[in-house]
Amino acid sequence: MPRHRNADESSQLIIRQNKRSKKAENSETGEPNFKLRLKEPIRDALERSANRRGISMNSEASERLESAFFTEEVINFFFRSGTSIEEVLILRRYLVALKQSVELAGDIPERCWVYAPFAGFPLNLDALGEGWQQGNLDAAAFDIPGMALRIRSGVICAAADDIERNGPPILAGRSQEGEERKQALRLWQFKKACRFLNLAIEQDAATELLPRGTVIYLAAKELACDLGRGEAPEIEALAAMKLT
Repeated sequence: MPRHRNADESSQLIIRQNKRSKKAENSETGEPNFKLRLKEPIRDALERSANRRGISMNSEASERLESAFFTEEVINFFFRSGTSIEEVLILRRYLVALKQSVELAGDIPERCWVYAPFAGFPLNLDALGEGWQQGNLDAAAFDIPGMALRIRSGVICAAADDIERNGPPILAGRSQEGEERKQALRLWQFKKACRFLNLAIEQDAATELLPRGTVIYLAAKELACDLGRGEAPEIEALAAMKLT
């Protein structure tokens, strides 16, 4: 009968196995291969996580090792730089507030940090101090509605300034060779501006975004004439609106 391992016994996980040498390289990836001996509960946890994510155990183990080293670097950075726990908590709360303000402005919160230059850092020290005393750092430490408005107006003003300098953005697949990346960034920013302005019109809040919003609106009307159906929904939706 096969012998069952005890919980404290080790199980061997072969990471990119190569029988020739521990230091031999994988012929496909060029990455070094080595054997890692793990306790059975750790191996089982790796296997469950890998199966849940639909990846190999090698990939799961490698990603977790990389994450551990990154976490260690972050912790060392904070402690070596003299950053206090209070400051770390404030920054964490700011990221939460930034995500909420991006959602309120009308976009998805993933990669919310790209909006940080527009949102600013409107920390309410009185509310922060009161929340800290109550053991609740989330107590209105940041002006989320104000951040959302600054994000909307900031993106719209930046896109309008770009249009006034360079004309309307060039649609995907129609830019000159060598200009694709630059034009893709301009078009991305313009689409975000269209989305925010469209939402503001629907919510009867566009007055605060004029006259810069008018530049976006007119550019959307111009580009909509050359769009195929469904090619750029944000631009099409704004062009179909009535700006008063």
